[in-house]
Amino acid sequence: MRKRVLLLAGCFAAWLCGTFYAVAYEPDDPLLDHDEVYWIGSAYYYSLAFTQWDWSHPAWRMLPARENPPVSKYVIGAGLAAAGHHVTSLENLSYFYLLWLRWEKNPAAESRTPDEAKRAAVVAAAPPGFRQKILAHQRAPLPRPVVRAARATVTACAVAGSLLLLLLGLAGGDRAAGLIASQLILLHPVAVSAASHAMSDTIALMFSLAAVWAVFAWYGRFSDAEPPGARRGLPATLTAGGLLALACGAKMNALTVVILAGLMTALVIAQRWRAGERRAALQAGAHGLIMLVVGLAVFSAINPAILQDFPGALAATITEHQRTESIQVDLRYPHPVGLAGRIEAVVTMGFYGWPLFTIMGAIVGWCVLRRWADRTIRFAVCWWGVTLVAVTQWLPFAWPRYVLPLLAPSVWLVGLFLSHGLRHLVSLALRGKTGRRVQAAP
Repeated sequence: MRKRVLLLAGCFAAWLCGTFYAVAYEPDDPLLDHDEVYWIGSAYYYSLAFTQWDWSHPAWRMLPARENPPVSKYVIGAGLAAAGHHVTSLENLSYFYLLWLRWEKNPAAESRTPDEAKRAAVVAAAPPGFRQKILAHQRAPLPRPVVRAARATVTACAVAGSLLLLLLGLAGGDRAAGLIASQLILLHPVAVSAASHAMSDTIALMFSLAAVWAVFAWYGRFSDAEPPGARRGLPATLTAGGLLALACGAKMNALTVVILAGLMTALVIAQRWRAGERRAALQAGAHGLIMLVVGLAVFSAINPAILQDFPGALAATITEHQRTESIQVDLRYPHPVGLAGRIEAVVTMGFYGWPLFTIMGAIVGWCVLRRWADRTIRFAVCWWGVTLVAVTQWLPFAWPRYVLPLLAPSVWLVGLFLSHGLRHLVSLALRGKTGRRVQAAP
């Protein structure tokens, strides 16, 4: 027991040192990404929801509240409020849409299409004189301390995500794998860039990792030799459903984790059915369905836009994003062309070319061929495969942060592979040392 405590303490100490080194020396980017203006401006919805407690305000019917779910807005808003910076107006969102549509001094352009009318409504909701001030100065109404506070909030989420990867390794029975993965995610340039800017991607990754941890625990309970009874398994099911909702509530690409939950449910059902345990298979299926229903219910309950317009605002989290994507393509951002173009983009952004991706594929192949019976390996491979397919299929633009969901299962598999290799080398060294001692005894 004492040895186990010491090992855990050493593991956390190593994680703390590595995390401090990875985070402390990242320089602050002096340039402001336009999407940061959007997400910092969206912290206004935190003020509406949790400072004013106004869940029926007309702003919940506007485009910013409908095109993206609110959890990342809540997190950034909470971080800004804790730093003493409260976002209490739509100014920054108005600035974002004003530049995004390039209206400049042509108000007549605002009513050309329904999509532009939605953005015009956000600009019109800004305080009087705002438009003239912005057009005169051509600068975002964001003081540097506000930007730094928002970025610090996102960096804290990156640290929390790294800790969750460590805990995922502990849950899978491999401390070394969790430690390696938790550090690799902090060192990958894509993750570093995402963690250094006030946007939703790192926040969504943090909640996705929490959801993956819960789904992994659920999978372990229901795939055990003796699965829990219907009531004893309910806490794990409800926890997983709630965390899936928070993950998707941070960013909709977290639907990859929902697909993973469905796949693991199907694997448990198949496992029980083949073993002739049909009652256990039906029980796992029922709990999987409960998990998804709870996730949908929580996802809706935390979003006042959906509460005011169900199911219209629920559908808008998908449809509005698709409209925005098509407009961005028309403006200046070309799609990766075809499946081959998307694959090339994912390989280049996530793995910096085919050589590293080939090594990653070899690690996955080794896991499938040599370690598939290991439940942790099986779960990690399924997570990687689901995310690879989903990210490749959904990739709208060749922006590196869009491959962030794929990095977490990749570094965990690398950690599992390296951990196994290190244990094998240590075992060979000890075996050789023992053999030499036995030969020297006579």
